[in-house]
Amino acid sequence: QKEWMLITNLAKALVLFLAALENKHTIAVELLIENGADVYCQNRSNKNWSNYIMNCDEQEINDVIQILLGKGININGRFYENKSMLISALENKKRVVADFLIANGADIYATCYYSGSSCLHYAAAAGFDDIIADFLDKGLDIDRENNMRHTPLRLALMNRKCDTVKVLLSRGASVDDGNCSYSYMHYAAKISDKSIILNRRCPKTTGLFSALYIEPASGPLCLRTSLNCTTS
Repeated sequence: QKEWMLITNLAKALVLFLAALENKHTIAVELLIENGADVYCQNRSNKNWSNYIMNCDEQEINDVIQILLGKGININGRFYENKSMLISALENKKRVVADFLIANGADIYATCYYSGSSCLHYAAAAGFDDIIADFLDKGLDIDRENNMRHTPLRLALMNRKCDTVKVLLSRGASVDDGNCSYSYMHYAAKISDKSIILNRRCPKTTGLFSALYIEPASGPLCLRTSLNCTTS
């Protein structure tokens, strides 16, 4: 069945190398590259290897990327959706691949042209806490907003990455909601770990302070929101 799918996709794409990648035949991919396959080829849909590689198993991806690097592929080149390989790996939650790329000199300061997200945004959404710590140690902006005005902290909350939220808060991430439609507390209320505390001045209600307290996980799952007027 796999062989038939490969033949079918070959007929559509007219590129054996891409058809092998699309069907996760990484051994065939390696053999084709070693025998002179054009690693820069595109099919009739203008797709290249980067469109398909992240569907493979992580170690297989590393093996293929290692061969591609040996053939001159730029590790920091812009590929599928104008994203770098590192951004694609982080976005697809390919931890082993991300580690491999970082160790081999991938640009951690790259951003996605379309979303405006940094590598830190994608790492926060994926919950890769030690990668986040490394990024912060190397100077990435913890409070940078992407084009949707999402910070790494907001993405961690949206993806319910509790440990990541704690890491970012411990490193000084801002909890100022700015002009976003949903507050940090809106997302914090949905996560399973009940040990996170966010304190902030409510920006839309003058004279009010808003605080979200969530009981520790070992205690009652009790959510309390308090609004206290201040004297002028």
